[in-house]
Amino acid sequence: MRAMQDDLTIIAGIGPKVSAVLRSTGINTFAKLADQKENKIKEILETENPRLLQLVEPKAWPEQAKLASEGEWSALKALKESLKERRLPPTVDAPNPETIQITADSPSVS
Repeated sequence: MRAMQDDLTIIAGIGPKVSAVLRSTGINTFAKLADQKENKIKEILETENPRLLQLVEPKAWPEQAKLASEGEWSALKALKESLKERRLPPTVDAPNPETIQITADSPSVS
């Protein structure tokens, strides 16, 4: 039975807990996950534990699963990188230490 299951944690956003929840509903392969609609996945997660939806966003899971089921590993990797870049918060530029001026009014560092 285990040999006929895919490692769903390969999908960005799916960890062991979410994978176990999906498996408990029969979604144990990339192909089965690829066939799911986002709303159905959300319904499954909410039924198990409503807080899961605060931690994960399943919107791109079917697309990722489709690529994985087709063995399109480089395309999956590129998609996962793209998703990661979209989730990153905007960076705040730290001041350049070379441009910081210390004056007599500057607080002392102890």
